[in-house]
Amino acid sequence: MKEGDELFNQAMIYRVYGYVGIEKYELALADIKKMKKGFVDKTTQYNKFLSKGILRMDHEDYLMASKFF
Repeated sequence: MKEGDELFNQAMIYRVYGYVGIEKYELALADIKKMKKGFVDKTTQYNKFLSKGILRMDHEDYLMASKFF
């Protein structure tokens, strides 16, 4: 399995779901960056915005967080 393969991207999607589920948002975002751009599904896009928003809230940057939500 190589980075950019369809199987690689599918595995990354499930790992992103897992990271979001256990509140490891930095790791979820790092995995999303590794994925091939054309393969990111709608749920992964949602997890990306959710993770970014939560991380902004953790840094008390509420205006920027609201843009992701």
